[in-house]
Amino acid sequence: MLIITRNLGQSVTIGNARVFVLKGPGGRIKLGIEAPREIPIRRDDADGNQPARPAPVPQLPPPADLVAA
Repeated sequence: MLIITRNLGQSVTIGNARVFVLKGPGGRIKLGIEAPREIPIRRDDADGNQPARPAPVPQLPPPADLVAA
């Protein structure tokens, strides 16, 4: 899994699709997706493929060269 950080108004391109970070109500965000019509876009939580809550991100140990000896 690739994890990136984007700020409000920034985007990332995946193949032929661009995903924008948009402001949402409260502390939530909205994603805007710009893609050709032939690319299917679906919400995994809406069709039962994934739970509505994201899985926790695993915490990785620091690289060995950053650990104090």
